[in-house]
Amino acid sequence: MRYQRAMELLTKANGQIDAGTLIPFTRDHYDTYKLPSGKVIDMHQVPFYSSDVVDWYNREWMAQWPKKDTIETSMYIRGVCGHDLGWGATSSTGMMISRPDVPNELGLMLHSYMQPCSSTYVPFYVGITKVDSRYSTPQAAYAFHDIAMRSFGYYKLYHEGIRAAFDPYENQLLTDMPTFEQQYISLRNSGSNEEAQNAINKFVAEKCDSALKAADKALANMEEATVKNSDWEAR
Repeated sequence: MRYQRAMELLTKANGQIDAGTLIPFTRDHYDTYKLPSGKVIDMHQVPFYSSDVVDWYNREWMAQWPKKDTIETSMYIRGVCGHDLGWGATSSTGMMISRPDVPNELGLMLHSYMQPCSSTYVPFYVGITKVDSRYSTPQAAYAFHDIAMRSFGYYKLYHEGIRAAFDPYENQLLTDMPTFEQQYISLRNSGSNEEAQNAINKFVAEKCDSALKAADKALANMEEATVKNSDWEAR
């Protein structure tokens, strides 16, 4: 279902596909889906296990000895993003960008830890010679994993605050990449290879740092949303 939905989105965007087009696709939740019975369910922000469609609890335990080796479990998710599946959820996204008209060093991976709707994309160019130590250890992964685990099952409550933290970073990233790449190409063409190397390392390092600062902001926004929506009172 996710593959079919992805191909549907890609077909509509044929001829206009770039990073700015693909990123929203990875966050696609679809809107509605018609079941074979004709019933239409809302898929946009509703985890499948909390809807009235799937009999989650009665599937959890075996009430009697099985009569066959297999059991059919329907999976109705048609959106590309699997942010609330529990098992089978999206664990990360890697977007590889290869272009014949730029130096090989500008081959690019945009990486998103965990589910992309609760995360953001961090750029890693082929030409970098240094990586932020937080990204070569579990530190960065844990920051995004923390957001995903805290928001699991509470998409409606936390999504707005998460995106308020990540969207400005991401919009700036998509604006800054073409400018930086032209700068890098100019430095290379002028023979300033050392300056070009320093520039590519600096650009990626700054974006890595900004992404983690945005993650901290997302967690702070989630805490604020929790307090505002809590019925607890101090005693």
